Amino acid sequence: MVTDRFFDGDSSNNGANGPETYKENPTGKEGAGLYHGGDFKGVTEKLDYLQDLGVNTIWITPIVENVKGVTVGDGTGEVPYYAGYHGYWASDFTKINPALGTEEEFQALIDAAHAKGMKIMVDVVVNHAGYGMEDSQTFDGMLRDSVVESDFQLGGGQAGLPDFMTEIPEVRDQIIAWQLNWAKKGVDYFRVDTVKHVDSTTWMAFKNELTKANPRFKMIGEYFGAGYASENGGTLGSGQMDSLLDFNFNDWAKSFVSGSIQSVEADLAKRNGALNNTYLTGQFLSSHDEIGFKQSLNGHG
Repeated sequence: MVTDRFFDGDSSNNGANGPETYKENPTGKEGAGLYHGGDFKGVTEKLDYLQDLGVNTIWITPIVENVKGVTVGDGTGEVPYYAGYHGYWASDFTKINPALGTEEEFQALIDAAHAKGMKIMVDVVVNHAGYGMEDSQTFDGMLRDSVVESDFQLGGGQAGLPDFMTEIPEVRDQIIAWQLNWAKKGVDYFRVDTVKHVDSTTWMAFKNELTKANPRFKMIGEYFGAGYASENGGTLGSGQMDSLLDFNFNDWAKSFVSGSIQSVEADLAKRNGALNNTYLTGQFLSSHDEIGFKQSLNGHG
């Protein structure tokens, strides 16, 4: 879930990143990129509802402090200002995003979920910081001065977001330490953003440290476009990712409901034959990375 878009359990934190980042009942395009009020308390309040739906693991967006917001273009368009409600514009990996709540409220969510036999999976970003952070002392010496747009591991393909030099051991170790701190607080799993943008040495080191802290801890990575047999950078079955999101699955699902039942059955049989306990895929129909499944069935994707 996009935590900010789920349920507002505490309205007092809605403008925690500044009044310009939140707009009450933002129904039009002007408010589309602002905080809506969802928070950790809201998720905790709705755990029974989620459990009744059959949910046993909740994947939430990044929890750390983000840049307050950025002006879009010259600030005169339909969306003049965009806030980091989604969590992908980190400004400090050691602090909780105040619009989502406090560290105590995050811990309360974890504890309440565990009491119900549910797991919490946190989305984490390793490869980039938020817009403008190259000018901050927070990540001094950690961000790339120049980007090679054709090379994903050298900052390419990430819409101008400042890229961490994870190939440098000191940078790698610091980022891992920041994320490891959150894992030690009781988080069960990480959904890892932009796997193809980070070197394999970093992923191996990350997995090793997480396993030391909690042998049961697992990671599922977003290697955009990857399926069980496609290019995945060797991250499966190699001590890096435990699983990758399966970008084939929603295409197969679309084919299935369109009548291609036998061909989809054959595809699934091939995939199942390739999987094992170190080579797993996570199925999804819709996510924030692609057009919604229902919309794709209506001919929009």
